[in-house]
Amino acid sequence: EEGNEFRVQSFSVDGPNRLLTLSTGSLISDAVPSMQLVDLRFYGDFVDHYAVVVDEVTFDGVLVTAQSLKKFTGTAERPIVAVFDTGLTGGLLIRDFWDVMQRKMTEINKNPI
Repeated sequence: EEGNEFRVQSFSVDGPNRLLTLSTGSLISDAVPSMQLVDLRFYGDFVDHYAVVVDEVTFDGVLVTAQSLKKFTGTAERPIVAVFDTGLTGGLLIRDFWDVMQRKMTEINKNPI
């Protein structure tokens, strides 16, 4: 019956406690800082991922920003996007980002701060 539909508006995953919470309203208070989701389908992705633009990422103690990657790519500055995937226990990087990270880390190892 249409009047009894349960329309999920938000959810929360607590992995360590194996708890999934579904809600018909927002689970995030307006007083809590939150991140704005971005739709990657506009850029050619074929799935509606839970993704956000991030200011920086740290790998093995190396801080990376979109601006710092620009000098290694030789192209226009592009944002760094994080995709949240509850089924993923590690991290995945696109090949181009990984290649740039390797060059950046190699340079840092040659010229320690």
